[in-house]
Amino acid sequence: MDRVSDVRREPGFQQWIAELAGGEPFDWDADGDDPEFLDWITEVYAGNGAMPMELVNPLVFARRVELAQRALQRIAARAEVDLGPLPGLTVVTTPPDALEPTGVVRVGGYGQRITGLTFAEVALTVADNVQEWVTHDRSRIWPVCPEHRRGLHPQSADGVPSWVCREVPHVVSPIID
Repeated sequence: MDRVSDVRREPGFQQWIAELAGGEPFDWDADGDDPEFLDWITEVYAGNGAMPMELVNPLVFARRVELAQRALQRIAARAEVDLGPLPGLTVVTTPPDALEPTGVVRVGGYGQRITGLTFAEVALTVADNVQEWVTHDRSRIWPVCPEHRRGLHPQSADGVPSWVCREVPHVVSPIID
């Protein structure tokens, strides 16, 4: 049996994640089975034990920043093919404090804050933030459905972050190649 399986079977781990799942501002299902999230939270526990929420919050912030940077790098590279260089399109953060215990992470300074803890969740929000930034900074709509010439929308299609056309609903492409 591997270390991850051992840790996940420990009563202390089960109790800890149940307590975290019920607390603000952590919004996740303790019974969820997303392997990426479970691997991360297991590593946190294995390395630190049953940390109180105030010590977990900075780790949540760091994870969101790291995932946002990875997603932005890939989404921006694709956008630059169509739009040219995108200087100023960056991950914008406000570190954790008493008012925002897990900090604030956005891309480009517009749109929704990033609340996900998996790459797929974060990629959807980053894609939406990039669209907001392009609209504000470039006065353009990006990306556009090649068939219908309408703006695409980031949404999960069978668990894959995808660009979806709503004109005649269809998946145009994955957000991350």
